[in-house]
Amino acid sequence: MIMKHLRSLFLLISFSYAAMAQLDPNRPNPIFDFDEVTHITIDISEEDYNALRAEDPSAMYNWTNVLKKHVKSKSDYEDFWSKLELVEYSESIVDAKYYTFFSDTIFKEKFCTFVKMTKGDAFYKDILVFKKEGVIQGIAKLCMSCDKASFAPPTVFTDCFGEYDEFDRIREKGLFE
Repeated sequence: MIMKHLRSLFLLISFSYAAMAQLDPNRPNPIFDFDEVTHITIDISEEDYNALRAEDPSAMYNWTNVLKKHVKSKSDYEDFWSKLELVEYSESIVDAKYYTFFSDTIFKEKFCTFVKMTKGDAFYKDILVFKKEGVIQGIAKLCMSCDKASFAPPTVFTDCFGEYDEFDRIREKGLFE
């Protein structure tokens, strides 16, 4: 009987340790596993978008979905791709010299004791597409003017993104200007 309890206790401790190891901030999980990053820039300024939307909101429907909508679900993610085809954008491959910076510093799961909620709409003009062997792993929609981000599909906890000066670090490298 004692052996059964000791075995149960051992298994409980083992599973608890394994679960804690995944939540260990010293061993963060990457947001995406990638070997290529494409930068998509939506070709409209926030001022032009606001002016055109004020004139005719329905004409800006696709732009609004791409620029303003936070991607929270698989359907949002699929909707994003269908709407992106209908707006003007430019695309470039991010220099591979930044991949280690992205994977080791910026796009890692981070932990915080308090998730800061910010007010106001985001304007996701910069979108990063993460690929592994040519297959899209996910996207990061970045609002560099308001320091907000949206990730899809969410594979790890990303609510603390921005709390560790990720946007400032990206700016320091001169990316996405």
